[in-house]
Amino acid sequence: MGRSRLWRVIALVMVMAMVALACGSSADDAVEATDQGGDAAEVADETEESDTEEGDGDGSGPDGSAGVDGPQAGTDDQVSLITGNGWGVDDNNVLVGPSGYTVDLASCPDDWSDTGGITDDEIRLGQSIAQSGTVAVYGTWTDGMRNYFDYINETEGGVDGKALSLIDKDDAYDAVRAVSNVDQLLETENIFAITSQLGTPMNLATYDTINEACVPHLFPGSGHPAWADPEFHPWTVSSAVWLGYNTEGTLWGEYIDTQFDEPVTVAALVLNNDAGVAWEQGFKDYAEANPDVIAGYESERYEADAPTITNEMTTLGATGAEAFILMGGSIYCPQAMDAIAEAAWDPPVKIVPTVCSGIQSFFVPAGQNGNGWALLNNGKDLTDARWDGDEFVELARENLTSGGIDITTGLYGQAYENAWPIVEALKVAAELPGGLTRTNFMLSLRSMNREHPMKLPGISFALDGNADGYTIEGGQFVKYSVEQDQEAGTFAPVGDIFDVNGTTPNCTFGEAPENQC
Repeated sequence: MGRSRLWRVIALVMVMAMVALACGSSADDAVEATDQGGDAAEVADETEESDTEEGDGDGSGPDGSAGVDGPQAGTDDQVSLITGNGWGVDDNNVLVGPSGYTVDLASCPDDWSDTGGITDDEIRLGQSIAQSGTVAVYGTWTDGMRNYFDYINETEGGVDGKALSLIDKDDAYDAVRAVSNVDQLLETENIFAITSQLGTPMNLATYDTINEACVPHLFPGSGHPAWADPEFHPWTVSSAVWLGYNTEGTLWGEYIDTQFDEPVTVAALVLNNDAGVAWEQGFKDYAEANPDVIAGYESERYEADAPTITNEMTTLGATGAEAFILMGGSIYCPQAMDAIAEAAWDPPVKIVPTVCSGIQSFFVPAGQNGNGWALLNNGKDLTDARWDGDEFVELARENLTSGGIDITTGLYGQAYENAWPIVEALKVAAELPGGLTRTNFMLSLRSMNREHPMKLPGISFALDGNADGYTIEGGQFVKYSVEQDQEAGTFAPVGDIFDVNGTTPNCTFGEAPENQC
């Protein structure tokens, strides 16, 4: 991926931030990001440079505070950062953190407790996730996260002498069930935080309630930009697995540009919900700004519970487009691969989103039909031989295998991507004045800037108060390859690893429709 073209994409994102006034919530409305995005981060020319490159900002937040500057070496450094800036609950009962982050605790429920969900020997985390239905493969996050928590409990005595417990409920990717589950978790399960709830519709249906309850809402299983809204939803922390769909949609255009010498037509199959809208709008923004790359765009929509996508794919095949993008996930990833392989249509570029990155879950079912498909990746797949010998990958493999889990049967690497930062943030919170509380936990998360051991080297895992609400803003395009006699193949990198930490504009998902995104 060329530096000059990528910077043009970054510039586009920044322009969007300055000119956007509103963004709709329906499938036909635009998804436009508003609020500030920060200075562009360095983009590595070479993977080796990415491995060691650090931020070069001065750490100054918009409120004059020190902000978050450079990768933190560990718990002690982050504790020093927080205490050195005097962040915490002030005399007015307001939680004050980096870069303008504030939460008025007087707005919390009368019976709210800063130590809710923490007992003498337990830290209780809640989860509503699809463990049945068409996207049940993501339900394996529960077992994988519990496996890592068990490892921490057994080897470190938990966090602050308290065992990590995960209380999970199945919502079958149904928003009504998710609302009921979350209500139960909040009202009867005495949970400290809610984590890793799958799906844009499920999180949109519950995250106002979770924020009004003043309960940490961690790492929604979705890249919708609404989760990057520290101003209106200060208790919600964006995905630990996927970068924002709006950013990903824009970068698909960048990848297409590297594959063709002339403008091309793109066909897309789009999930008919807010997630699909965010993906599609990001790509449309790129296409509009780059007519020399995208000559035309055709799309079809499908429902999240559709039994097949055959008809939609047949219609798209008739376009003869040179590139195809799936803007959805789950079982529809291998279905799209199979549909194109069985048709006369064979576009040279075929893309699936990051949510389809699991080799065993999404590519193996398609067999040879997955050959040549590309995606934007930021994490390490536990089943990918490329990561043999990686210290943390090997730890995860050993833990899961010892726990009776076959890593080829689910998205266990993504589970570890969710679980690791929870543990690290809890460790920091326990060392802060006042000890392990929800407010200290949020300070730890909002100032986190670490190298996540399940992310590609050179990709930041970072937040900065109200200035940066996205945990991940980097990745690398990879292409799948599998030999005729192999069951599972590997991802081969295409271009450089890049990291544009701090450049994606925050969402302002306020109460007024004109502020939504």
